[in-house]
Amino acid sequence: METSPQPSPQTGPFRCLQLLSAGAGGMVWRAEGPNGLVALKVAQSEHQQAALRHETAILDWVDHPNVIRKVQAHPSGAWLALEYVEGAGLKEWSRGKGVARVVEVAARLAEGLAHLHGNGIAHGDLKPSNVVIDDQDRPRIIDLGIARLVEDEPPPAGFRGTLGFAAPEVLAGRPPGFATDLWSFGALVYAMLTGHPPFADRDPAALTYLPLSSLPEPVSALSPGLPRALDELIMGLLARQPDARPGPASLLPEALRQSLRSPPQPILVGMRREREALRGLIVAVQQGEGAVVVLHGPEGCGRRTLAAEIQAAARREGFVRLSLGERARELLPELRAATQPTLVVTESRDRGVIELASRVLAERLRCLVIIVTDRPMVTLGKLGAQHISPPALQLDQVRQLLSAMHRPMDQAEGLLGASKGNPGALAALLSDPVREIVGLSDDERALLQLTARGPMTVEALAERLTLGEHALIDLAEPLLDRGLLVELDDGERLAATLPR
Repeated sequence: METSPQPSPQTGPFRCLQLLSAGAGGMVWRAEGPNGLVALKVAQSEHQQAALRHETAILDWVDHPNVIRKVQAHPSGAWLALEYVEGAGLKEWSRGKGVARVVEVAARLAEGLAHLHGNGIAHGDLKPSNVVIDDQDRPRIIDLGIARLVEDEPPPAGFRGTLGFAAPEVLAGRPPGFATDLWSFGALVYAMLTGHPPFADRDPAALTYLPLSSLPEPVSALSPGLPRALDELIMGLLARQPDARPGPASLLPEALRQSLRSPPQPILVGMRREREALRGLIVAVQQGEGAVVVLHGPEGCGRRTLAAEIQAAARREGFVRLSLGERARELLPELRAATQPTLVVTESRDRGVIELASRVLAERLRCLVIIVTDRPMVTLGKLGAQHISPPALQLDQVRQLLSAMHRPMDQAEGLLGASKGNPGALAALLSDPVREIVGLSDDERALLQLTARGPMTVEALAERLTLGEHALIDLAEPLLDRGLLVELDDGERLAATLPR
């Protein structure tokens, strides 16, 4: 039978009370010292002593309310006393929290990260277990054991970090730095909103290659109704190309808080396999391939939605979009001379487009050509172009959409039958249900129309309707009483619930 190590009666001026963890980095105790409780790291080997000396040196540069604070350290690295925070880990804390509250904690974390970067320090291992949040929602970034002064210290040898939260370039063997922290921070916020990191897979080994071969699914696909600017910011932080990530970290707190004012991202269901295939093509082009994809199907099937999503992802990755216009043949020299990956989107099927697409494939130009059309293009298919046709929506996907829109679930079968699974037809059936409701003032109608698109924060709604928040709440009260609005996240957000 294993037994826990017995508390040390005294380590320096500290009395160990409770073992919190033990591992490769040594033991961590809840301990009592001259000025109260501390988290006491105790080394068990020379290697661990060297690590604690390194962490102590890093902490000497740090003084910020959102980064753990050093209390005292032994010069030899035998022990390191840190501020003791009574609170929850990030993963535990995030469960069931509203978007506005999550974003505020994320903004405070970004302030702590900006402080580290401003002092030349890259954390190198941002992950949920390295964040503690107290009962006042004040987060602390902890465990600076592998942090380094980017300009003064040589890069570490080998992989150091945590799968699922390590940036693609770190997995590829490049040293961690400020841009890798930005990716890891984006992964943290992604996990706070969805419950899992950007690349969630049952096989941990897959996390060693998925970030290198694909792009994450948009966070708004897993957390419907997110503000559009928040979705864009998080996915921008998760760009594969370090230079494409929004930064520096000092800009993130304001960007996060301002993102709550943006309208919700349109709710998108279905087509997960098709969307993943398109994200993979972006990576293939980044790595030197040429790719042509024909998005085909009847009007309203979702082909333009797929094209719009892939354009947004390519833009975040630094692709240069080239306008085709009437000059398909003349565009080829520009593609050959391009120093960055390029994107061409067209709804044309003429000979010039076919010739351009065939040269992209034959010469392996770093270009992604997207052709949106109503039917397959057999000639291009023979040359290696991929054909993607969005499948019809299924009943569970219609239910998912209704749930995200806070609409009655008993509508699902009728809507599926009436739309035949065509997303455009379904959208038309669901559009503007407010017009059928009588007894509404102009402001009440405008409020319902905004929230019918997806949940919105009270602050964002007040801004869109040019009202104060108290006036907005007064406006919403009769709609809540009639069951036309529902409160979400303890009243932080409002959503329409409009039966047809």
